[in-house]
Amino acid sequence: MRSRRVADPSDVTTPRGRCAGAQLRGDHALRQTPYNREPTRSQRDSASPIAPRLGSTPSRADLLTHISCAPKWSRRERSVFLRSNPRLARAGGHDIAPVVYSRRMRITTPLASLLAAGLFTTACGGPPEKSGDKKVAKADKKADKKTDKKADKKTDKKADDKAEKKADAKAKTPEQEKAERLAKNKERLAKFETAAAEEAKRFDDTLKAEIKNLLEAKHKDLGSAITAAMAGKHRKPGNSDRDQYRHPAETLAFFGLKPDASVVEFGGAGWYTEILAPVLAKSGKLAVTSGDPNGPLEDGSTVYAKRSQLFLSKSPELYGKVETRIRKGDAPPELGAAGTVDLVLATREMHGWHEDGALAKNVAAVFAALKPGGVFGVVQHRAKEGDDPKAAADKGRLPEAWLIKQVEAAGFKLEAKSDVNANPKDTKDHPEGVWTLPPSLALKDKDKAKYTAIGESDRMTLKFVKPPG
Repeated sequence: MRSRRVADPSDVTTPRGRCAGAQLRGDHALRQTPYNREPTRSQRDSASPIAPRLGSTPSRADLLTHISCAPKWSRRERSVFLRSNPRLARAGGHDIAPVVYSRRMRITTPLASLLAAGLFTTACGGPPEKSGDKKVAKADKKADKKTDKKADKKTDKKADDKAEKKADAKAKTPEQEKAERLAKNKERLAKFETAAAEEAKRFDDTLKAEIKNLLEAKHKDLGSAITAAMAGKHRKPGNSDRDQYRHPAETLAFFGLKPDASVVEFGGAGWYTEILAPVLAKSGKLAVTSGDPNGPLEDGSTVYAKRSQLFLSKSPELYGKVETRIRKGDAPPELGAAGTVDLVLATREMHGWHEDGALAKNVAAVFAALKPGGVFGVVQHRAKEGDDPKAAADKGRLPEAWLIKQVEAAGFKLEAKSDVNANPKDTKDHPEGVWTLPPSLALKDKDKAKYTAIGESDRMTLKFVKPPG
């Protein structure tokens, strides 16, 4: 048989039709033999994937990459290959592609010298490497192995830590868990007492005189009374910094506060108490809710109830008239005789109610305590609409539409909404929930400038009214 001119690697015939080179260069017709007719559909499906088209003068690396054929041929396929291409030989082994020899073959392409040198022996997985390539490949393999090992180690450690925590939790007896809670709460209470002692030192004779003047001052309207309270030196240092985010004057005016109103503030004495107490001191009435300060110290609510007591005790002149409504166990606090309260405030509280499974019963208690026409004022960290309430509550938030539905189910009517405490900068996706933002800054110095620039959380401000009759 006459030797056949091979212009490029597409002239190599395989038992499954064209080799990879033939698939790349479809403009070269194959010699039709019983073994290289157009492949059937099943043969096409099992053939190597078609690679990108080579240029007119492909590089050595390109040709080495694309000349590979099916890596695991049967005996019959090997026989077919040899009979179809008598001037081409093959290398042994299941994973070695055919060896292309150019000896005694006339080649007219620029690749002739490469073919003649017998450089195209390659595994179907890819071309043979130069010594330099082998070193690079070896280094890459070593780096990949190191990276994988490090990732596996990290994953294993995380899994081990999780399993260890779970095992420890299971291993702890109720007595051990109780002892741990007691130790933590004692530590927390000690911090509260230290801070309260330092704060009490500020209330010297000069400050007491200013408080007296504040309480005796006459104001032309509610706005001026609130402004005077906000400017008072009795406020804890740093609390006035929060006014720009919490807008107390606008919020209390929106809820319809009056100087002679009977008001209940949920959540214990704190930030709003500093403003409400002097405003209501003359003719109004203020009460705050709290856990039982005499309850077991293993209970966290006892610790916060004691903190509320410490807050009120620092200035009997200012906070002496503030009453405390005790909440015992899982029951809602006694907010007062039914139908005697004008305004109940729940500021940044209701996510906690939902987490504790107390939202419905607390709202029902508010409804019972309010006079007909009385107001339930809600300020709450806002979640994205459609968020799961349980998951959102864990981050300090609640979806607005969902919360409105829960409150109205108790008999309230939503009278108005305000964006006074809205914050469009808050993206609601912070790693530690609302506590990522000021004033908590749970991440400490990490991205502090970023979160300080955002400010406090985005909040809904809702005015619910108890219908008359």
